[in-house]
Amino acid sequence: MKKITFGLMALIMMLFYGHSSMAQTTVIGYTFGSGLNSDTGIAGNVGVPFGTVGTTAPFASSVGCGQEAIANNWTPGDRWVTGSFNSTGITSLTLSFIQSRFAAGPAGTFSVEYSFDNSTWVAAAPLNYTPPENSACAPVYTASAVALPAALDNQATIYLRWLNNDGSGAGGSRMDNILVQGTGTCT
Repeated sequence: MKKITFGLMALIMMLFYGHSSMAQTTVIGYTFGSGLNSDTGIAGNVGVPFGTVGTTAPFASSVGCGQEAIANNWTPGDRWVTGSFNSTGITSLTLSFIQSRFAAGPAGTFSVEYSFDNSTWVAAAPLNYTPPENSACAPVYTASAVALPAALDNQATIYLRWLNNDGSGAGGSRMDNILVQGTGTCT
């Protein structure tokens, strides 16, 4: 009887304590509090640049609505883009961010896309959303924990971009609180 009880207890301990558990993990995050580089994330993902292609040079601003990234002079095809980051050991990725524009900013739609080589881009989500005009810190377009494709799970190299589909304007597009999260293994 003692052997059976001891064996059962050992089995229970292996089941509950011998396995790793899963935890929500920040893969990469940008709050723009100290510039345009990521300020939180897993190993290798802190200090990853955030910028634009096609617009005037973006800048981090603390004027008006708190810390945010702003870029001016938008035409269709211009985009916000992250530098290369990784999701090694992380699955079930989600994306959160807020975006708006000044009155003279690009009054069109944006779509989020991803790439593994910064050359070939694939649609992700959200698609064809319109950032609202925001001159008094509200309203903003908010993406909250939007599921990213499973293809981004456990990857060594990922890029994200926010493509301006069809808007033009000399004024600014505004980005803030970009956060990619996922499920990672804790041991």
